[in-house]
Amino acid sequence: MKKRVLRSVTGLLAVGVLGVTVFIGVKNTYGICEVETAEYVMSENLVNGIRDPSSLTGSEAYKEVTNYTKLADFERSLSNDKWVAHVYLKGYKGDILLVADTAYGHFDDDLKREINYAGKVSVYTDAGNRVRCIGFLSAGGSGGEVKRTDDGVLFANNHHSTESYLVTADGLDIVHKDYVNDRDNWGYVNATNDPSKKVEFANDKEKINQIYALNDKAKTIPFTHPQK
Repeated sequence: MKKRVLRSVTGLLAVGVLGVTVFIGVKNTYGICEVETAEYVMSENLVNGIRDPSSLTGSEAYKEVTNYTKLADFERSLSNDKWVAHVYLKGYKGDILLVADTAYGHFDDDLKREINYAGKVSVYTDAGNRVRCIGFLSAGGSGGEVKRTDDGVLFANNHHSTESYLVTADGLDIVHKDYVNDRDNWGYVNATNDPSKKVEFANDKEKINQIYALNDKAKTIPFTHPQK
């Protein structure tokens, strides 16, 4: 059983349900971001005609472009109560920084030590020579943690779905790799980080078991306070 210790929380992103509006020229509370104009609906899936949220749907998510050009400088600008992790995801050559407002402590069986993990993370890259937030993941299932496989596939499962993610080759978006709705066994698989190449399925036990097997290989990502 995980021992969960609540850390301090500060709000960075605006809350939405299925859609989020982002305004031009508005800087966030830290005074470091020029927010791009956009009004859009985050990723979701229709199950029997009903919207079934994924870990990308709504919840506090919008894209932003900061004034920084290097992830290290951006990390140093973060307040000491933030939690961060640097990860590699296959298909993208650059570094990826995960930033969380809250982390929880538990003993990790793989690492054989106490670590801090997060379930709600902003995903940053330095694509286009600007540090930018390319998305927000809110894991609701599998203990509410963001995990990663050794070969670079990110998992952020929801209450009724198993979901893996990659970053596009240009570093501008985080996208679903594989998805399966655990209630009706509908989903899709993708061997790449190109969303146009996903292949949908329904009640395909082989594909479902492949997704579950990959999820089982994913390990908890340790988070630490920002390096200064």
